[in-house]
Amino acid sequence: QISDQAKLNNPNSSKQVVKAVSLVEATQTISPGESLQEAIQSASPGDTIQLSPGTYNLDNLRIQGKHELKIVGEPGTKIIGNIQINDSKNISIENIHIEGSQVRSVSQPHLTEMNVPELFINGSTDITLTGLTINHLNGHGEKGNSVRSMLEIGPTSQGVSISDSHFFSGPQTLTPTPQDQRTLVNGIRSLGSDTVIERNTFNNVGIGIQSGGVGATLSKNQITHFSQDGIQVYGHQTQIIENTITDLLYLDSAQDGDKIAHHDAIQLWAPEPSDDRNGRYKGKYALENVQIIGNTIKSTTDLNRAYQGVLQGI
Repeated sequence: QISDQAKLNNPNSSKQVVKAVSLVEATQTISPGESLQEAIQSASPGDTIQLSPGTYNLDNLRIQGKHELKIVGEPGTKIIGNIQINDSKNISIENIHIEGSQVRSVSQPHLTEMNVPELFINGSTDITLTGLTINHLNGHGEKGNSVRSMLEIGPTSQGVSISDSHFFSGPQTLTPTPQDQRTLVNGIRSLGSDTVIERNTFNNVGIGIQSGGVGATLSKNQITHFSQDGIQVYGHQTQIIENTITDLLYLDSAQDGDKIAHHDAIQLWAPEPSDDRNGRYKGKYALENVQIIGNTIKSTTDLNRAYQGVLQGI
């Protein structure tokens, strides 16, 4: 037998000793006025950034190429601006109110308010979002056809999870005006694979959830006061389970002569060839293996509400 001390003193002994080095996980607290961007750039894997209560006015916050990072807001934490998560893994963002900037990014002036989401995830895996409030006060839809979403998940992302969060656009009211209804933006648009969207609420939106990636799970979400479809799916192997979809905001087309299409609580689309990325549809453009289980659909819960329309189920 060779003692542990002898092994350490003699690296050439017959039984080598490997000394494990543990990484120290640090927590850094940031307050309004301090640079959250610098804190993210300097963070090491396993670190936590704690945001003190208050408002953080940002241009375009980037989480680029980071791993094992957690950002947690204390109650009353609000970010005004846009967040991008690119080429990152195992990122967690919790308990933060994100409100889209009404002035576009100085660093990306070519992007307009109409196509920049409040939160954009691209080329990233295992991203966890929980307890967020995401909204944009000024909608940018065009006569009932919203052109942007508050949360966008790109096609090269995988394993993004969004839970227990609240999405709303326009004024936070249950009775938006007809003009407000025309400018509501969408809630979530995901093209990534294996996305999980559960226990979220969507209020005053164009479309609640758009899911075009393979293997998504949409469960126990509440979508209310929407002006287009509640849920749109055009990705294979999607589960739509126990969602509640109520209160269509009917667009009174007689006011401006527009022809507004019918609205559905749950709309399924066959993927277009142009949607194919990296052969994920294998040349088959019929939607396959979608489960719709235990959902609740009501055209309206308020019989006295103006502009109520006819909501098709599925």
